[in-house]
Amino acid sequence: MVVAVTHQPDDVEIVVAGAPRDAVTDLPRFEIVAQPLTPEAFAPFGRAYVPPSATDEVADHWPNKKQLGGIDHLWTGDTEQIHEEIAIVGGLPQPLFRTNRHLNFGQVFRCLQGWFGVVVADPKMSHTAFDPGGHALFVAPPGSVVQLDRLTWHVEPCALAPGGVLSISQSSGMYTSNNTVAIEDLGKQALIRLTVPPELVPLEVHRYLTRYLPETAAETAVAAAG
Repeated sequence: MVVAVTHQPDDVEIVVAGAPRDAVTDLPRFEIVAQPLTPEAFAPFGRAYVPPSATDEVADHWPNKKQLGGIDHLWTGDTEQIHEEIAIVGGLPQPLFRTNRHLNFGQVFRCLQGWFGVVVADPKMSHTAFDPGGHALFVAPPGSVVQLDRLTWHVEPCALAPGGVLSISQSSGMYTSNNTVAIEDLGKQALIRLTVPPELVPLEVHRYLTRYLPETAAETAVAAAG
């Protein structure tokens, strides 16, 4: 699977292809346009908290329960990890092979620092009927918290620029209760364009997303093939 980014005049397109790199152009195509993270828009996948104003500083406290709108088990997981995230376009092209969900528990992500992209898909979608075009992309500002419902398909939130720091709270049972899909093994290969409109992120983030990138997806695929 190839991940690529193309530079367009008014947006950024992240291309995900589950196929041999020399066959990218022959795949079915989907486009998913990013949307702002809001509790209402995220409701089909879980719960979301978005701070009143976004800053790029690491928050020194957790939002209270009322602010989180019912996200009340941030610290009940057996494991919690805080680590710096590699920006999604910092090392492109790079492979992206799997999406996953947790069968027995939810999961909480907090964007401690930086802007993140959150890719999710319908928890009611079975792995046998997996639809690569059925994903949604949310842009999460610093300080955001998302709680995934059990069975929500997702990819770990990805930093949209360098310096992103993410907190992950989950049960230690994750190692035995994942339902992981290898898209290429299901014959569900597709070219998925995830478009991030510039108005959703600060100017400096958008500049990073569009800096030093190939002009076309084909050029990126060639670069990936090395």
